[in-house]
Amino acid sequence: MQIGIWRVLFAVTTCKAYYEKTLPLFFRSLLDNGVPPGSIFCTLGGFEDFEEAKAVAEQLKSEYGIPNILASDHNSMEFGALIDVVENPEYLNNFDYLFLFHDTCWVGDKFVEALTELMPKNQKPPTIALRAKPSMNIGAYATDYLLAIKDKVMSFKNKSNDIEVLKKLKVYLVGAEDSLIQHFYGNFKDKAKKYKDRYESGPLKNPFGSSTRRQLLYFDYLDLYKAQSNFEGYASPMNIDL
Repeated sequence: MQIGIWRVLFAVTTCKAYYEKTLPLFFRSLLDNGVPPGSIFCTLGGFEDFEEAKAVAEQLKSEYGIPNILASDHNSMEFGALIDVVENPEYLNNFDYLFLFHDTCWVGDKFVEALTELMPKNQKPPTIALRAKPSMNIGAYATDYLLAIKDKVMSFKNKSNDIEVLKKLKVYLVGAEDSLIQHFYGNFKDKAKKYKDRYESGPLKNPFGSSTRRQLLYFDYLDLYKAQSNFEGYASPMNIDL
């Protein structure tokens, strides 16, 4: 999608345990904002049966009209989409930036307008983080930068679906959070001159109908929402349930 002078691909990773509840909200919020289906990329991982993954990917393509939904043989949490695009760089053709989401994100109707206002107007930094640390790996990554750091991206690839392995991976990824983002180049929050993220007041809500405690984060400078688990601090093992 053309965002100012840049062509932006919006990317997300989901998994067998999440996709039925997270993707409808995520996909619909982007499509309702006028994001073309061809400017959305989704990695679908966490399946023991790759044929099942491919069948689900085809069903989602048909349902949402999004052509770039990739059945994956790995389960690399939010890094999955980055791994798949550097392994298959044709998905990055004709794009200058990839904006990475979690599948527990969605956007409001001012998102495209806000992103257009805050994206760089001339220089091309390698990354623009959602906010100063921690940014949860969310933000814009220049596509040539991602290809240049392919080996580092690939280091996060995980092919195990074992629950204990995934819990350990979650802990590891907390320590590796934002390791691909170069915060020196700034973030959307500072560009918008916003100094606080707004947390929804009142009871904690889980928008996916599950029992996991989640805190609803709202980044008003991008009109972007995230339902965050593990918000009460670092713990091991960390929760990986929706």
